[in-house]
Amino acid sequence: MSRLVTKLVAAGAAVAAATVGLAAPAAAAPGTLAAPQYMVVDRYSPTWSTFGFWTVAGAHHYDMIISAGGSSRTVTVPGRASDPTGRFVDYDITLDPCVTYLVSVGARTASGQGGTTGRRLEPALRPGGIRAASVTRGADPTTATFSWTPPTVRGYAKRSDGWAHDKNDKVVAPLTYETELVRTSDNTVVKTTKIAAGTSTDRVSFTANGLDPKRAYVLRVKTANDFGSCADKTGRILLTRTA
Repeated sequence: MSRLVTKLVAAGAAVAAATVGLAAPAAAAPGTLAAPQYMVVDRYSPTWSTFGFWTVAGAHHYDMIISAGGSSRTVTVPGRASDPTGRFVDYDITLDPCVTYLVSVGARTASGQGGTTGRRLEPALRPGGIRAASVTRGADPTTATFSWTPPTVRGYAKRSDGWAHDKNDKVVAPLTYETELVRTSDNTVVKTTKIAAGTSTDRVSFTANGLDPKRAYVLRVKTANDFGSCADKTGRILLTRTA
């Protein structure tokens, strides 16, 4: 039984226990469909995610609406359950590991009418970029200290079996910063460093030595977790020349 299916079954058991002795909920008006309940999105790896929800009686199909960056796409799923009991839909989908999404799902009649859930935020699997970056030359102008704050989105931690932890596990993803110090005059990488920051949320500092005071440099900082990094989230910190 997959992790997503386990959660959907548990949700059903909780509802059943909570509603013992209560009247059944009112049926939807004829010709209309309620929104699906207990929508769950699970990210397992950069190439595999699952989207699940309870079925809605009478649904012809379901529209999974996936939004990011001002655009959205709709994935249509036939209105049949994916488990033998007919209780829920469990659908495999590929999500970009570097993108945070807003997701919702709607139950639809053959004519496309029906209720839609509210949108839920699904964080990216890989971390975002560094924040609040700064740099200061030392009293010796051949040295400089670069510093930054960890990204807001750390992504997911990896379990021992290689899959991502469920976000509800509250496991903090350990981070590594991969740096390249580039001399801007000829775009030459003069130093590379890896900084293993672990699960710390403290500000990170890195000191470079042997710099030419008359040259400008850029420190490129790539943030990685157990599932890798995102090229478009690379931070850049400019160190100007002294004269």
